[in-house]
This record gives sequence, structure tokens and C-alpha cells, in this order.
Amino acid sequence: MQAPAAPEMATTPRTVTLTIDGKSVTVPEGTTIWEAAKALGIDIPVLCHDERLRPVGVCRLCVVDVGGRTLAASCVRPCEPNMKVATASPRVERQRKVLVELLMSDQPEVCPKESTTGGNELYALARRYGVDGSRLPHGKGRGEDGSSKVISVHHDACILCDRCVRGCDEIQHNDVIGRTGKGYGARIGFDLDRPMGESTCVSCGECMAVCPTGALVNKPVSAPLAPRVHLKQVDSVCPYCGVGCALTYNVDEEANRIVYVDGRDGEANHERLCVKGRYGYDYAMHPQRLQKPLVRVRYPKGSLSDAPEEARGGRRKGHLVRYEDVLPAFREASWDEALDLVATRLREARDTHGPAAMAGFGSAKCSIEEAYVFQKLVRAVFGTNNVDHCTRLCHASSVAALLETIGSGAVTNTFAGIAEADVALLAGTNTTANHPVASSFFKQAAARGTKLIVVDPRRPDVAQYAWRYARIRNGTDVAFYNGILHVLLAEGLYRADYVENHTTGFEALKETVARYSPEVASEICGVAPDLIREIARAYGSAKAAITFWGMGISQHTHGTDNARCLISLCLVTGNVGRPGTGLHPLRGQNNVQGASDAGLIPMMYPDYQRVADPAIRAKFESAWGVPLDPKPGLTVTEITTAALEGKLKALYCMGENPFLSDPNVNKVKKALAKLDFLVVQDIFLTETAEFADVILPATSYLEKLGTYTNTDRRVQIGRPALKPPGEARLDWQIVCEISNRMGYPMPYTKVSDIFDEFTSLTDAYQNLDYDILGKAGRLWPAPDRSAKDGVQILFDDGFPTPDGRGKLVPCEYTPARETPDAEYPFVLNTGRLLEHWHTGTMTRRSYALDAIAPEAFVEVHPEDLARLGVRPGERVRVTSRRGSIELVARSSTKVGVGSVFIAFHFREAAANVLTIDAIDPFGKIPEFKFCAVRLSRPSGDTAEALPPA
Repeated sequence: MQAPAAPEMATTPRTVTLTIDGKSVTVPEGTTIWEAAKALGIDIPVLCHDERLRPVGVCRLCVVDVGGRTLAASCVRPCEPNMKVATASPRVERQRKVLVELLMSDQPEVCPKESTTGGNELYALARRYGVDGSRLPHGKGRGEDGSSKVISVHHDACILCDRCVRGCDEIQHNDVIGRTGKGYGARIGFDLDRPMGESTCVSCGECMAVCPTGALVNKPVSAPLAPRVHLKQVDSVCPYCGVGCALTYNVDEEANRIVYVDGRDGEANHERLCVKGRYGYDYAMHPQRLQKPLVRVRYPKGSLSDAPEEARGGRRKGHLVRYEDVLPAFREASWDEALDLVATRLREARDTHGPAAMAGFGSAKCSIEEAYVFQKLVRAVFGTNNVDHCTRLCHASSVAALLETIGSGAVTNTFAGIAEADVALLAGTNTTANHPVASSFFKQAAARGTKLIVVDPRRPDVAQYAWRYARIRNGTDVAFYNGILHVLLAEGLYRADYVENHTTGFEALKETVARYSPEVASEICGVAPDLIREIARAYGSAKAAITFWGMGISQHTHGTDNARCLISLCLVTGNVGRPGTGLHPLRGQNNVQGASDAGLIPMMYPDYQRVADPAIRAKFESAWGVPLDPKPGLTVTEITTAALEGKLKALYCMGENPFLSDPNVNKVKKALAKLDFLVVQDIFLTETAEFADVILPATSYLEKLGTYTNTDRRVQIGRPALKPPGEARLDWQIVCEISNRMGYPMPYTKVSDIFDEFTSLTDAYQNLDYDILGKAGRLWPAPDRSAKDGVQILFDDGFPTPDGRGKLVPCEYTPARETPDAEYPFVLNTGRLLEHWHTGTMTRRSYALDAIAPEAFVEVHPEDLARLGVRPGERVRVTSRRGSIELVARSSTKVGVGSVFIAFHFREAAANVLTIDAIDPFGKIPEFKFCAVRLSRPSGDTAEALPPA
């Protein structure tokens, strides 16, 4: 049985002492001259160097005199004992001046960067040395490339410093950019010299961010580009995925528009951004923003009877809600009228039908403070625990398994912790699309030697960097991981000491997995027995292994079992509580962790304190001053069912769009139409808002102050960059106004007051406030306010369970609720695209994102397309037992034979028309990743993409 690795002996680093410009300095051995000079405050100019990149010494601007025959490039020359360095001697400065003049001679007459945002490092050096290159011959030009939707390429401005190449390769690890051509014709190229917009470039903008000249520049997205000095800088956090990238908005205050975005050196991203974070901000400035309250004047709800035929029947045309069809059913109202109406109707529903007939859907796009006051409204004012949000649709099963086994639903290590791992398991996660910046850390770790093991039925792009990739059959995760556990236990590749001292249930687990030999598991999951053994041995032999998973694990009727297996894998190998180890379900939304922490779930008060516990309930009754419902509430899908059955009468929906996000859209449509009263609070007229009685115009993320917790447990402050449009109001103020008018005062005067009340009722958020969060944020828990950060690695000495031990829960493989048959022979898998977000409400109103990925498609294996007689690019109809959609077919070997994939962002081909609403019995999460469908050629134009509202 493998023993724990012995700790490595610490060694004292060797140092060297040298003199730079007459100043003595002692530095660690291996330090470059450039780094040593910087430590002394001596500025050595560079063009090819960036501290995040590997130094290459290409530009030669950083040369210094070390007393040798030739000058030395300081960015690559290591310091030597007793070395004497001159960084600005006449000889050095003369060479720099000549070099800058030579580089300037080929620059275009109008610099694309200097004429827009400024910041051209070559031009700054030209001004420093008083040269412009005009007295030297000028080349004939190497052309431009405008094919990208977000970046312009100007080859004449390129100095071949390779910063873009290294930024793409070493920071984002996308490996798109290289060099092409020879001599004067040499230039940067994309995928063997394809136009940038036709290459595999993912438009993250890293190349543009590191470019020192005007060779790669942003295209304007929402406003003309302008120099940074003329703009206001607002440090904030990205509003999209759970990575929580720190960024800076550059804002034209007079025009009330964001001009461009820079990555900030935050703990989660170190200046990196993806296409959504860098270019997906203009949705907030879209002309369709709701600006005044709306009250319904026409019934039945959701009727489009006056709309043109193409909007009423069959497939909806147009990728956004047609305001001209829907708005005639509403009239504008004052805020007082709208709020009074909402409060009156909600109070009537409560008093007539009882609190159980009411519910609220909150949003993980909203802040912690907004989530807190919303769940407080539902519990303290409505009198029910029927409150939920999109965590029910992403990681509810993961949280259920984590709470059951280790007593906490939080990640036990940050995603950057992979840097200290020998092995990393990526299970059911398409990180390059769903968490692009996190995936750059994973790819970086692989480049440094970490063995990535990628397991997914649909091959994700990160598998290109994997040590081993296992394509399991859809829905067979339990069988596969039981096979891995079988090998670990049979071959003694587990930590017996850790199992004995820190876990329970080992014998039951051992008995169960004994039945899943690699041969038995292979018959179910489709992975070769030898590959199962190889993966198990690598994981079991690792000194430190870390496990990440996504919604490919959680969005199943056996999602909780899937997560239980991964947790058992970590526990039996002791891969918890140490550097390079841990359990990390990658959170989807920017604040799904924070919204859950704030109590936006039906069975838990804030900080996962159970509503059924009398002592806990008494604590919140004392804090809120009212009696509270002792019964856990309904989840998202249960609320829909209750509405359809007539048991639920009133629903308050803040920032959610269940019409598109929930499974089985036909059922959701009927449920929404059956409600007595629906109030929708949002920034756009969503599909759900078509059914509303009152629509309240809210503020976008970019217009408000609040806190957000990322997938790492890092709490950060999002700051307002824009003013709200028209009469739109802050979400927390709207909620408080409704509460006040229903007779329960919420007299908060500022958002930090709400945060302070929330933290006072929790353990995890103790010691956190707006002052300590600052610009960097802080991990929770943060037991020491004086420390630089909170606790990165949890559970090094046990778990927050009654006995302090982790619980091993054995699981048996069970098939999906709906399996393929002769009538519906394909398995449908759904998910996200890199460029879009959930129901597309934001990203499809972002010019760049929608331009890059404008249409829905279904990925089909080329063998299946050939059997169907369908060519790539042709339209097909996809049909399940619940509905049909039409969309373009794409040939792809990412999916296996017999499987298809559809993203769920596109209302005109809504994937959730097809999905089944069967749920996991523990996490109550729907099975988005598996249902049976058939493919056929469309006949006419009658396929149902969204049912008529």
C-alpha cells in the first residue's frame, strides 16, 4: 500500500552579488540583469519582454554593457558574481536609438493604437530618443487583416517581438499564433497563415493586450476608442462565469458608455480575460433595455395573437423577443402604481391561498446583497421557503453530495491549486468554453508536467492537453468511477491511514466497487479496461491529485451519485486538505456560490443553515422578528409543477428566465400561463416576461455596487461603471420597496448595510466587510483579518461533520431515465458555447459575441450524418417526446456515434423544448445531459423551436 510521500527538505537559495550603475545588489542565483535592475528601481527599456512571459531577448532594446565585446540582452542574461553592469552608457543608448529608428521606419503613417487608445510602447521610445524613422527607406507594406470581429491586425506595425505568440502560447495556451514568411515578408500568422477571423482564435484578446505596438488593436464595440487618459477607470469583476476575473472598465462618462476593458491582476485571472469578459459588455447599453415599469392590459397571458403569423406558429423567427409583438399587451406605469400593484396582489395571494401558494425565483447574476434581501422577502414576508435559483439547474446535486459526505458544499481548494498537483482529473467539464480563464491554468499546469485526465462523453478542447482522455458513454459516470475505485482498492493504491483516521463507510464502498472490475465497468461505460487501469494507477500513485468537475457530472438524474463517486475517489486516496489536492465543482454563474451562501435555496437559510432545525430557525426568527415556516420549500422544477397543478398562485421572478432555462419548455409555458400573478424584474423583456402581469425595470451588473463570490470562494466587489437607463432601479431597492409596502420594513440605506447583516448571521463570512474586501477580494473563511487572504485549502484536519470524518457513500450504476430506442435512437447532450451565456438574454445583445456565434447548430458525428444522408450545413429537425426544433447540422467528432450536442442559448431553436424534466432525487436537478431524440430532414417550416406563448 502506497505510503504518503516524505516531505522535501528545504534548501537555502544561493545568491549572487553584482553592481548595476554603481549600486550593489544581491539576488537569487538565476535572476536576470533586467530583474535585478528593476529591484533597484532602474528602468531598462524593453519591447519584447513582459513579466508574465518567458524572456527571449528578441528586440535587443534591453541590452546593457557588462564589459564584454558585445552588449548583452538583460532580459535573458543571468546575473553573475561581481558583475559590473552599465544600463545607460553612451554606447548602450546609441545602439538603442539606432534600433528604435530602424523599427520606426516601417511603422504605418497613422498608428492604429496611438490614434485610438494610445499606449504604443515603440512610439514612447521614439519620443524618448527623438527619432521617427522618416530619414530611412520605408517598406512596401505587409497588409492588414480585418477578419476578426474584435481585433484588427496591422502587419506594418508589427516588430516581430513575438509577445503575441507567447501570450497566446504561454498565458492562454491556445497555440494559435506563429510566424510565417521570410525576410521582410515575415509576419505573424494564425493557424498556418489563415485570416485571424477564420482561424481557431477564441478572441480572448490576450495577443492585443500584450502587443507593444499598433499591430493588434481592439475594434470598437460600443463606442469610438479613446485614449485611457480621457476615460474613467472602474475596477470591477466580470459578470459572466464563476471564475470571477478582475477587470477594469474604461468608461466615457459623458456618453455613459464603456469603451473597452482591460484585464486586472486579480487572484483569479492575473490579467487574463476571455471573449465574454473583454468584449461582451455592451449588452447593458442595448436599446432594448427596460426603462419604465409595465403593467399588463391584455389577456390571456403571453398571447401573441396580434403578431404576424411567423411569430405565432411553429418556429419563432428572430433571435430576440419581438418587442413590437409583446409590448401592446402592456402599458407604462409609474413606480408607485407598479409597486403598489405588486404588493397588493402578492399580499392577496398570501392571505387568500396561504404562504405555500407563493414562490420566488432569484438570480445568480445578482449580488449577494440582492440574493439575501430576496430570500428574506420570501421567507419573512411571503411566509414560505419556496425560494430557489439557477443553482438547482447546475450544481445542486454536487452540493447535496458534498454536504452529505464532507459537511460542506464549498470547494476545498482553488482552481489555481492545480499548479501544485501531479495529477488533475477533469470530469464532465468543458472548461475551455464554460470557464475559459480557469482552463488556461489547467493547460499551463499540463505544460509544466501535471498529468491531466479528461473524462467526458463529448471531447472538450482541453483534451488536446490531456495525458489521457476517456470518452465514456453518456450517463455511465458511476460505472466508470466505480471501475477506477475497484483498481485503487484491489491494487492497494489508497491511503489506509487516511481512510482509517478520516473516513467512514469504507467496507461498504469496498464491497460495492468489488463488483465493478475494469472489464465489467468497460461493458457499461465503453472505456477499455486497460485505460481504466492506467488512469486509476496514475491517480492512485500521485503525491497530490486534484479533482474538478462540471455539469456533465451534476446534470443527471444520478448526478448526486456521480459526485459521491468523485468524492470517494479523493477520500480513499487522501487527496483533500493538502496543497495540490481537493474537490472543486466548477461553479457556472458569477455569483451562484454567493447566492447559495446567501440562502437563495429552499431548504437552507444563509450559510447552509437548515430551515428544519428548530435552533437555527429560532436564530433567524430572532434576527428577522417574525415566525418562519419550518418546512423546506419547493425547488425550481417543483415550483413549476405546483403552478401547473394550480397549487402555486403567485411567483416573483428576479433576473431568471425559466421559460428558456428550465427543461421541457412546453410544460414551463403551461405553468407560467396558469399563474394568477407573475411579477418579473429584469433588464430586458425576456420570454418569461411575456407571461408577466407586472414587469419591473432593473439595473444590470454594470450599474450597481455589490459583492459576488466566485467558484474559489473569493468574495469580490462589483462596482458600477454606468448609470442606469431611464427609470430603471437597483434590484435590492425594488425588493425592499415591495417588502415595505407589504408591511415588513426593510430600511437599508446602503448596500453594505445588507452585507453586514448577512455576514452577522453566518460563520463562513465572519470578518468580511467592504473595507477588507477592497480591490482584491478575499477568500472565505477569513478567520484572521490581518492576513493577506482567507483560507485557500480547507479540511486539513478533518471535516465539519458530526464525527469529523468524511463519509464514503457507495453507489450503484443506474441508467438514465429516458434511454434511446428505435423511435428515438440518439442521445442529446446540452451545454454552453464559449461566446454565449445561458438563455442569451445578455450575450445575444452583445454585438461581438453574437457576431462570432450567431446561430444555433447541432453537432452530429460524421458517420451519423452520412447514414442520415445529411451534408454539414444543412438544416435538420431534432425531435424528442416533448417537442421538435430545426437547426443547422455540423459535422463533429467531438460527439460520439449515436450522440448529438445542442447549446441552449438560442430561443429560435431552444434545446429545452427537447429536454426531459426528470430530476435527481437528492439534488432535485433536472437531467439536461441525457434524453432520447431522433434526427430527420425538415418538411416545410413547421418545426417547433419555441411553443407559441
